[in-house]
Formats: sequence, structure tokens, C-alpha cells
Amino acid sequence: MKNMFVAIVAIIALPLGVLALDRPTIVSSTEGDFILQVGDSVTFSVQAEGEGLFYQWYYHAPEGVPGPIEGATASELHLSDLTVKNTGFYWAVVGNTAGTARSGNVRLAVHEEDLSLPPAPDWIGPATAGWVLNQDWTEFGFYWFHGPWVYSLQIGEWLYSSGETAESVYFWSHDWGWFWTSNSLYPLAYLFNSGEWVDLRDQ
Repeated sequence: MKNMFVAIVAIIALPLGVLALDRPTIVSSTEGDFILQVGDSVTFSVQAEGEGLFYQWYYHAPEGVPGPIEGATASELHLSDLTVKNTGFYWAVVGNTAGTARSGNVRLAVHEEDLSLPPAPDWIGPATAGWVLNQDWTEFGFYWFHGPWVYSLQIGEWLYSSGETAESVYFWSHDWGWFWTSNSLYPLAYLFNSGEWVDLRDQ
């Protein structure tokens, strides 16, 4: 009887509403890859269940340090007049006094290049044109895929990819034109315009 009395007193002494407050639950959020052009706009959103919710959006540059976005404290994050500097990872944290919940990641790539198909020379036949690299293959530093186009963080440019195997890959760059490399030779590549071998990390 004494223990029961102590338990009842402890419950009554708790602040009103504490027992009913639960941690937020993410119901839905914007996730996945977004490939946009310079000047475009985009809105990411998160929906959560819970009481007394607060929101904070975060940004992680591809080669930077993650951190909160100043002033991004609503359920939606609207980005307008995009530049290449907006490229990176975005997510939201929803919280209340009981705890926090994290949304999934959004990967945003902003490009200024024309991603229409480049002119293919005769030695790239129709059987290989438009080949897309395996998205798990990161030896080339690829982080975004958009049809036959891939974005290389190491090179800092969108590349058109064409090939049949990882040991014979053709790429097209707005700056270099067509070049060839392979999984075993990278970062060495053969530039067809200049007829020389180069280290792509030095370009």
C-alpha cells in the first residue's frame, strides 16, 4: 500500500501533458535525386505527427561539413534561383520536448551545362551509345546519374557516358570532348582531341 501511494504521488507531481507527449514521427518527406539547372527553383517538404513540433533543415556540401540552414525552420524548404553551389545533400530534423526525428536525404545536383546528347563519332556505335554506369561503381567519383549523364565530384563536371564494360568506357566532356578510360586505368585517360594521356585529377 505504501509503494502504491508513492507511485500515485509521483505521477500527480509530473508537469501537465508530459505523459501524453511522444517523439515526432515522420509521415512523409521529399527524398531521392533531383537534377536541376542553374536558375531553377525547388521545394522540399517534410510531414510529421506530434505536438509542439519544431523544424530545422540541414545542408551538406559534397566536400564540406554538414550544418543547419539559417532561417530554414518550417516544414518546407524552398530554394530559388539555384546555382551550382546549391549542389549537395538536404534533410530535415523534426523535434519537440520529447525528442527528434530525421527525414530521409535529398540529393540535389545543379548543372549549367547542356545535357542534350553530344555528337557521337563513328567509332561509338549505336550498341554502346547511352550506356549508363552502375550507380554503385564509385571509382570515378560519380554521385549523380541522369540518364547517360553522370556528375563527377572529382572532376567537377557532368560527363556523358558510353561503353559496354567497366574496362572500356568513353566519356564526353564540354571542355575536353571525347576521352577514354577504364576501371583499372583511372584516373589516367586518353583525350582524343589532343591525342595524349592525362591524369584527370590534374585537369
